[in-house]
Parts: sequence; C-alpha cells; structure tokens
Amino acid sequence: MSRIAVKPELIRWARERAGLTESALVERFPKYMEWEIGRSHPTLRQLEGLAKKTMTPFGYFFLPEPPEEQLPIPDFRTLRDCLVRRPSPNLLETIHTMQMRQDWMRDYLIEQGANPFPFVGSVTLESSPFEAARRIRETVGMTSGWAREHPTWTAALLGLRRSVEAIGVMVVINGVVGNNSSSKRFCTPHSTVPPGNKGKEHRS
Repeated sequence: MSRIAVKPELIRWARERAGLTESALVERFPKYMEWEIGRSHPTLRQLEGLAKKTMTPFGYFFLPEPPEEQLPIPDFRTLRDCLVRRPSPNLLETIHTMQMRQDWMRDYLIEQGANPFPFVGSVTLESSPFEAARRIRETVGMTSGWAREHPTWTAALLGLRRSVEAIGVMVVINGVVGNNSSSKRFCTPHSTVPPGNKGKEHRS
C-alpha cells in the first residue's frame, strides 16, 4: 500500500489549526502520532480523511511549509474584542463563503441597474462616534433610545434588522458553517437574500 510522504510539520500544523488534540485524532487514525513525528506516513485515503477531519484544503499537505493564513477582511466584532491571531478553519470558510455570496449579489444588482447607496462612505474613522451613530439612526429611521421601545433584546434585534432591510441593505444571519449543521460558526454569518429585497438598490 503506497503512502504519501507528508512533512510532519504540515501534519502538526493542520491539527493545531483545527484546534484538535492529538488524542482526538488518534481515535480516528491510530497511527496519527507516527505521522506527526515522521516515523510513518498516511495512505492517500487516510490523508484525505485527515484533511476532512481538520478542515484543511487537501493541497496544503503538499506545500514545502505551513502557510501563513491571513484574514481577508480588516476587522470585525469578536468575543470580548479579542484579536484573532490564528483564524479557525470555520471562521475562514465562513468569511470566504460570505464574500462569494456578496460578490454574487453585487454583480446581480449592477446588472439590474442598481445605484450605490448615498450613505456608503459618509462616515470615516475621523468622524465622532456620536455623530456617526446619529447619522446611522437617521438613515434607518430610528430615534435615540429606540431599543427601549422593544420589550426584549430579541425584539429589538428583529426591529433593527427590519429597519436595515427596509432601506435595501442585505442582512445575513446563520448559525452554521456552510450547509453543515454540526459545524458552528465563530462570529461571522453567512449570507442569504432577505425576503422582499430582491432587486433593491444595494452594492457591497
């Protein structure tokens, strides 16, 4: 049975990137530890299984060294505003999927003759946070203290979503990665076209 001579550092990188322990992989691949120290190598089928288990693109195992993955977007909200030093496979897949759907929507609306929103780019990093918040509220038709008008935070979130959708902005909400219901996302949602917003003027 032929085996694939994958560099041990790539095997270890794939495991650490996925946030898996050695024991977790040994359960699925009994000789995993031998692969990670270079004493043995996986078969093609085993390597394919390892790629799936660690959510690693199969071709990465043939690189000369582990790649340095960078987030394709400058910043976003995270739990406790922590810096994401090593993006997880779930996070990267979610962002890439979102970008593909965003590009599709942008191309579609351009074909439909949609115009750019006038408020895009109207606020900069030099703008006062209070002024920026005021302009956002005016744009979506909300008043100061609008959240107190709702009985619960979920009702407030629903109200905010509907107000944003009403001006033609695509709102995206999902709790999984891709179509895999067992793979939870980290914090960036996937995209879906909001009900009733097809053809609205919007550009990403």
